Amino acid sequence: MKNFKQYLKDGLADVKKANQTKLRNLAKANR
Repeated sequence: MKNFKQYLKDGLADVKKANQTKLRNLAKANR
């Protein structure tokens, strides 16, 4: 169960990172 929670935490971190990268790329494209 602990491994699953860690997996979810890592997954959320990856999603956050991916979203930040996407937003940064969008901001660059809008300039």
